[in-house]
Amino acid sequence: MSILDWAAEKFREAFGPPEPPDPLEQLRDILERLKRERGEAKIRAADAIRDFRSVARERDDCQARVAQAEHAAEQAAARGQEARFRQLVEDKLHATRSADALDQQCAELDRRVQDLRQALDTYGLEIERAERDQRTWEMRERTARLRSDTHRDVSSSALAEARSLLEHSEESARREEAKAEVRERVSRSQREAAPKQRRVETEVDREMARIRSRLDAPSKD
Repeated sequence: MSILDWAAEKFREAFGPPEPPDPLEQLRDILERLKRERGEAKIRAADAIRDFRSVARERDDCQARVAQAEHAAEQAAARGQEARFRQLVEDKLHATRSADALDQQCAELDRRVQDLRQALDTYGLEIERAERDQRTWEMRERTARLRSDTHRDVSSSALAEARSLLEHSEESARREEAKAEVRERVSRSQREAAPKQRRVETEVDREMARIRSRLDAPSKD
């Protein structure tokens, strides 16, 4: 190889069009990314569920304090304890506002959990499809390799013998077909001629019988 050819080859390697990506390798990359993202989504879903349960417990505690404060305020009002009654009502209103805020947080966290669960289901479907496509491509590659190996294993002489045997078989089949066609024609001609022959013989027999009966009839004289 000359220096000019070597330089041209290096130029093509550096600036030529890149080789097309391998579909199977692309599927493997997609499958790996989907599994990694699904794992991250599972972690986020677990965190969201833990936060939801924690906030729900706080909300339940606030709602319990609201009920307790209201009950105590009723008792203080009945006893004429005006200052305690006012304080309990303020405690109840504060606990109510806290419970409402926590309830909104619970609703937001619940929506997040539901979205993450739906995302996990979507990841599962996409992973199943990618795995199915991967198995399909692997099967195609195995089939292509088997065909290539079979083609290499069969020599040209074996192919020639196979073609010769096939041609001989086809020629024999054509000869047998021609013989069968001739036999069918002869048989059909015989079948067509047989009824006509029987019809002629029947007419002759009837005429002979008529003549005999006329001869055997007693004369009027």
